[in-house]
Amino acid sequence: MKMKRLSAAVLTLALASLSLAGTATAQSTAPDPTPAPISVTVPVFGTSMVITVQTDASGQFVSADITPATAPTDPSTAPVFDLTVDSNHDGGFEIKFTNSADGVDIEVAVSDGTVTKTEVETNSAADPTAATGNGQWTGDPLSNGNFVTVDYSVTLDANGDPVIEIFDPVITGDNIDTFFVIDPAKTSNHEGEIRVSQTVLFYNAPDTVTGAQDSMELTVKAKFEHGRLEVETKLIDPNAKKSHDDDESDDDHGSFDDDDDSDHGSQRSDDHEDRNEHEDRNEHEDDD
Repeated sequence: MKMKRLSAAVLTLALASLSLAGTATAQSTAPDPTPAPISVTVPVFGTSMVITVQTDASGQFVSADITPATAPTDPSTAPVFDLTVDSNHDGGFEIKFTNSADGVDIEVAVSDGTVTKTEVETNSAADPTAATGNGQWTGDPLSNGNFVTVDYSVTLDANGDPVIEIFDPVITGDNIDTFFVIDPAKTSNHEGEIRVSQTVLFYNAPDTVTGAQDSMELTVKAKFEHGRLEVETKLIDPNAKKSHDDDESDDDHGSFDDDDDSDHGSQRSDDHEDRNEHEDRNEHEDDD
C-alpha cells in the first residue's frame, strides 16, 4: 500500500508501481506500449474533480493525478488529499483520495483498463454539497472498440434531497453496433434515508446465428442519511448481477454496495426487442 499527500492543483503525481496479482513471464517480443491514461470525473465541492490514472502494459498502477475542474487562483488554497492505492479482488486496483479538512473521500476502482466504480462520500460533519456537482464516465462498456462518454449531475433540491440526472451518452468508434437506453430516475425514502438512482443500459444487436447479445449497465446512485451524502457510479454486467442476486436472495442488503447488487434483481438483458420490458425491469429497483 502506498500513501502520499498531494494537492489537487498538482497535475502529475509520480508513484512507485504497485505490484498486483500475477508473476512476470519472459517475453520474446517487446512489451506493448504504455496504455493511454484512464480518466474519470467525479462530483466534488459543487463542481467536479478530474482523476487521471496511468497504468503499465500489464494493467498495474503507475500514477494518479487529481485536478479541480477550475484551477484555484491561489494554488495554496487547493484542497489537499491523502492518496492510498491497493489491489482489489478483480485483479485490478483501487485508489482512495481522502480530504480530511472537508470530510470527503473519493474512491476509484479500475479493472482491465476501465473504471468500474467511483464513490464520493462526505462524513457527518461535512457539508453534503461537497459530494455534488458534475461527473463523467468514459469507457468501452461492451469491449467492442466503441468508447462511450456519459455525463451526469448530482444536486440537492430545496429540501436537501439528492437529485441525479444522466445525460445522453456520446458514442465514438468505428463500430456502430452500440446502443443505449436511459431509465427514469428512481427515488425512495425509507425511515429518513433518501435514495435516488438512474441507470443507462448499453447493448448491441443479437448475433444473427446464435442470438447472443452483450449488455452492460452504468448506474449512478446517491444515498443521503444522517447528514452524510454518498454518490456512486458502478459498471456491471446485468447477467452476472442477476446470477449473484439469485445466489444471495436472502441477504438483508444493509449496505450501499449490497443494494447495488439488488436494485435490478429482476432485470433481464437477453431480450432487448421490447424496450418497454426494459423499463419494467427497474420498477423494483428501490424496493430492496
